[in-house]
Amino acid sequence: MSVSVEGSYSDELGLWWQFSGLDFLFTEPGGSSFSHHALSYGQKRLLAFLYYLDANHRYVIADELVNGMHHDWIRFCLDEMSGLDLAAQAFLTSQNPLLLDYIPIGSAEEAQRSFIQCRSEVIDGHSRFVWSNLSADDARELFADHQVGIQHLGELLRVRGLW
Repeated sequence: MSVSVEGSYSDELGLWWQFSGLDFLFTEPGGSSFSHHALSYGQKRLLAFLYYLDANHRYVIADELVNGMHHDWIRFCLDEMSGLDLAAQAFLTSQNPLLLDYIPIGSAEEAQRSFIQCRSEVIDGHSRFVWSNLSADDARELFADHQVGIQHLGELLRVRGLW
């Protein structure tokens, strides 16, 4: 990491330094270096997510994880998440069905626990967001269709009106 020190000042809380020009440098095996500015959007997201996983072993909250990421990187991120502590929880949001294709579903009960829907409903005359897991019937039917292996999970959710 490279950073420029612009100056300092003191106040009643102590001495403060002012920094600018923050730049992350990466060194290749041959010894040449390059700045984070040379990384793609997806590469930056991948590095940020992996840092986040390293710092948070018990929970994961990721909004739109798949945006800008190569398919192999999505699989890698989910594999890294599966290696976390058994008590870890993950909350992933996405409007992209690609993420769903990488989430393993081993049973109807797992499908029911794994997916949370957000719907807009009118309650007391006002539009409200309502969050809920899939019903047992929806989860059972979704899992049975998923086991056939013909359609992607995102397609199945859309066809069944669950997305």
